[in-house]
Amino acid sequence: MIIKSLSRFAYRVTLSLTLCIVAVSAHSLVAPDAAQAAVVSSIEVRGSQRLDSQSVRNYITIEPGRSFSTIDIDDSLKALFATGLFADVQIFQSGRTLIVRVEENPTIANVIVRGNKKIKTKPLRASLQSEDVGILSDNVLESDRQRIEEQYRRIGREDVSVNVRTVDLGNNRVNVVFEIAEGGRTRVDKILFVGNNAFGDRRLRGVINTRQSGLLSFLSRNDVYDPDRLAADEEILARFYFDRGYADFEIVSAVADLDEVENEYTITITVNEGERYDFGDVQIDSTIQGLDSEQLQREIKSRTGRLYSAKRVEETIEGINRRVATKGFAFAQITPRGER
Repeated sequence: MIIKSLSRFAYRVTLSLTLCIVAVSAHSLVAPDAAQAAVVSSIEVRGSQRLDSQSVRNYITIEPGRSFSTIDIDDSLKALFATGLFADVQIFQSGRTLIVRVEENPTIANVIVRGNKKIKTKPLRASLQSEDVGILSDNVLESDRQRIEEQYRRIGREDVSVNVRTVDLGNNRVNVVFEIAEGGRTRVDKILFVGNNAFGDRRLRGVINTRQSGLLSFLSRNDVYDPDRLAADEEILARFYFDRGYADFEIVSAVADLDEVENEYTITITVNEGERYDFGDVQIDSTIQGLDSEQLQREIKSRTGRLYSAKRVEETIEGINRRVATKGFAFAQITPRGER
C-alpha cells in the first residue's frame, strides 16, 4: 500500500524547490519494485461535494488495470492542486482500490470591500479576480490584494495597506473581506534633470505633464507619480528636443525615488542631448517610373539652413504621400534618410 499526502502548503514548497515530499506509513513500507508494479482495479473518490467523482478522476494519470509508480501519484497530485479547487489532496492504495481523498476549497458567498473613500467600490471590484459564488484561492486573494494596492498607488496613495480576511459562514462557504487603509497622499516633491545644457530644468518641467506639488496641485492631480504618465513624459520630452534640432537626443534614465518618511517622490530624468543640427540639402529620390520628383519639391516643408525639426520631416512625408496618391500610387512607401 502506497500512502502519499501533501497539504496545500507542503505542495507549494515541493513545487518551488523542485522536491518530492512523500509521507509513507510505517506499517505499509513496500520495496521499490513493488511500488513500481502497483496495479489497482478501481479508483474511489472521497470528499468531493461540488465536483462529481468522474471529474476528479479525469485529472489523475492513474488508470485501473495499469501499473503505476510514485511518479504517477506526483503527477496526479500536481494536476489536482493546479485546478485551484482543492485545499488538500491525498492519494493512497487500499487493497485493489486507489483512494483519492480531496478537501475542496470553500465557495465565496460575497466579496466585500471596506475602508475605500478615494476610489469607489465598483472599479475596485471590477479589477478583482475573486468573485461572488466563486472558488476561494489563496493565490488569487494575494493577487487581488496587490491589484487594489496598485490602483491606490496610481492616485498617489503609496502607503496604502490592504488586509484580506475570510469569514466562515458554514457549509464550506465564506465571505472574503478586503479591508483598506488608504494612507496619506504621496506627492511629487521634485523633478530634476541631469545632462541638459540647451534648456534649463524649469523649461523642461513645463514641457512634461507630471508636475511638482504646489498650492494648486489639487486641481489637476498631476503631482502624483504614475509610471505610465512618466513613460509618456519621456516621449513628450524626446519630441520637444527632436523638433528643436537635436536629432540624436535620448533619455538615459528616468528614476522615481520615494522618501518613505516624508511620503514624497523625487523624479530624476537623465538625458543626452547630442549635437544640434540644421537642415542641409533636401532631395527626393524616387524609384517609381513616371513620377516626376521635381513636382514633389513643393511638398518639402524644410529648407536648407533651417533648424532641424522632426515635425517638419513628418509634414513633408504626409504632403508627398497625398501628392503621390493622386497620381495613382496609393500604397507608395516614403522613407526619410538623413546623413549627418
